[in-house]
Amino acid sequence: MARDGGSADRDAHARLALTGLFEVTDSSGLEFAAGIAGLVLAAACAYGVVALLSEDLPRSPLLPVGRSGRAASSLGAGLHAQLEDLEHEAGVRRQL
Repeated sequence: MARDGGSADRDAHARLALTGLFEVTDSSGLEFAAGIAGLVLAAACAYGVVALLSEDLPRSPLLPVGRSGRAASSLGAGLHAQLEDLEHEAGVRRQL
């Protein structure tokens, strides 16, 4: 599965950079900024958890995830549409 460098990754990198700068400079402003970045990262992760878990509920999802292309159609279409191109997928063999 390819990663696209999502929002949570960028937030984690920003928080790590701010924390590193704080350790070097001992500036209280950088410590505060690192704390805020950590809270933003925690909120983004909590949103992702709730959004992905709510997709499994029988009713409509609570929060949008932002799926597009084949990922969006796999959730909206039925089982037949999901299995349509299965024989062409990697690791699927012909019947011997």
